[in-house]
Amino acid sequence: MRIDMGDMLPKEAATRRITGDTQFMFQFYKPCIQFYAPTAHTSVFMRQERLQSSIKVALHSCPLLFGRFVVQRDLSVELAYDPQAPNSPTIEFQHVRATYSELQAGGFAYSQAKAHKIDMDIPDGAISRGFGRPMLMVKVSYLADGGVAVFNMSHHVAFDGNAIFSFMAHWARCNSRPQSQLMVQLPDDLQS
Repeated sequence: MRIDMGDMLPKEAATRRITGDTQFMFQFYKPCIQFYAPTAHTSVFMRQERLQSSIKVALHSCPLLFGRFVVQRDLSVELAYDPQAPNSPTIEFQHVRATYSELQAGGFAYSQAKAHKIDMDIPDGAISRGFGRPMLMVKVSYLADGGVAVFNMSHHVAFDGNAIFSFMAHWARCNSRPQSQLMVQLPDDLQS
């Protein structure tokens, strides 16, 4: 489901010009899965309500994750965010029968994640076909033994591999605050 930001939607428009090299090299989504062992800490900080609230805080300072591709008259392409027409990221939650121990014993192999439907179908990221697709998609899977798997993928034009890991760390810092509406400093590498 699309994330409803309410009054936390970024207020300022933002754009990033997509160069010819970038169009050629980065026409894909970058998937990532993080696994969290079952602990008392995990059961508190990974609750659905807390994650839904904290991702809004994290996204508030990342307007391009609400962007969409725009073709200009000269046929150049921009990733643009318009506060009047956001292309909101998505987040899904599910419970699965797999356990953290089982996934760990398998070396957290992607094939296991796929077999237990912890992953998501990775869409074709071609700019020409991706005008309405979210720039960020997240799927949280609650494992049978209390562990948690967080699958995410971002369009590589919006966030490269390093930036998505920085964003996930930023989300974790937002999630660790007792009052999730409290803003957390955005990492330097995510500044536009």
